[in-house]
Amino acid sequence: MDEITVTIESLGYGIFGVARTDRGVVFVPGAAPGDVARVRVVAEKRGYREAELLEVVTPSPARRRPPCRYVPECGGCGWQHVGYPAQLAAKQAILRDALTRLGGVTAEALDVRPIVPSAEWGYRHRVTLRVAGEQRLGFYRHRSHRLVEIEFCPIADDTVNAHLPAARDWLRGASTTVRRLEIASSGPGRAVLVANAEGAFRHDGEYHEKFLRGHRTIGGIVLFGKGWRRTFGKPVVRLEVEDGSTIESEGGFTQVNPAGNRRLVDAVLALAAPQADDRVLDLYCGAGNLTLPLARRARQAVGVESDPHSVTLARRNADRWGLANCRFIAESAAAAAGALAAAGERFSLVVLDPPRSGALEALEALAAVAGGRIVYVSCDPNTLARDVGRLTALGFSLGPVQPIDLFPQTHHLESVVRLERRGFAATGARR
Repeated sequence: MDEITVTIESLGYGIFGVARTDRGVVFVPGAAPGDVARVRVVAEKRGYREAELLEVVTPSPARRRPPCRYVPECGGCGWQHVGYPAQLAAKQAILRDALTRLGGVTAEALDVRPIVPSAEWGYRHRVTLRVAGEQRLGFYRHRSHRLVEIEFCPIADDTVNAHLPAARDWLRGASTTVRRLEIASSGPGRAVLVANAEGAFRHDGEYHEKFLRGHRTIGGIVLFGKGWRRTFGKPVVRLEVEDGSTIESEGGFTQVNPAGNRRLVDAVLALAAPQADDRVLDLYCGAGNLTLPLARRARQAVGVESDPHSVTLARRNADRWGLANCRFIAESAAAAAGALAAAGERFSLVVLDPPRSGALEALEALAAVAGGRIVYVSCDPNTLARDVGRLTALGFSLGPVQPIDLFPQTHHLESVVRLERRGFAATGARR
């Protein structure tokens, strides 16, 4: 394949730097924006080429030496070689590009606010590790199932890193069928283990209880597989949502960046502007991360979540907060919104926080129950743009866009956007 010298113009959504030549776009992993690099083309695709980085001829001012000793072998972080200001600028540009190119929003109509940063290091209070054999823990190489074993992760907090040896001890006797193991901080110096176990364990619960007695800083263990779940000890993880108020989860999904989650909740509240007479629908609500702060400010909040365990936790959290104006539905977003629409229900404010795949299957039903405002929380700019385009076709206009960097050193990006039904006045009717 060809060897060529290119100038990297930008970072793409992934681990690639982007260069443009007279033969089209070239994607180069490990490149920084502004690098002049010698590369070897390794794949010809329709509309672009992929290349490997051979030499940085002239390094960009944005390039830095990655502080993690596992770069570039580890596939966990793709942007450690890029200084943080350049990471933030790249994420802002990627979001703008997705919304204009895929979402059909004109550049003039786009209101993207400055990105909210996070602490660069030690921000993750939970990390999901891959497992090989009985004690090897780490992350896969990029585009590979080859494990890179780690002893320390610089984006994980001190508690997670301190419990890596104990996690290996547990694996030694637990099961050869564990493929993924999460270590989650459950308080200062305390952790919880959550394991995806694909088959029967060699040992019964006695082993796990004995392990917990010997490892006092591990509060509990959650084991789960297809259609089953077992807990040992008290595997409670708390996430502060507002001052003095937390949600509790037992091995379920919570945002990985606690400080960033506070900023996310603040952004949702700012864009949603909930009022005392609002009826709020929160789709993909999890354990109530957004539902509960919204319910505090609204007349009623209905949370929808497909995972029954998370719904149980959401109800408990609402009780802990003393909120009597919440109800939760264990159903898919599309099915629940469709049933609510068929029943004639309407909500002045609809909030959704879907997975990376977006909410395309739920949008028509969502639009049918939505009054004037939608606030969409996204962790993928491409599916966000696709869904914004669909909501535009369903009668909504895009308002402010607030990017939040919950995942420094990676290409991942959280965004909060507000959409309003065309013809709806922000201070007008709320039903």
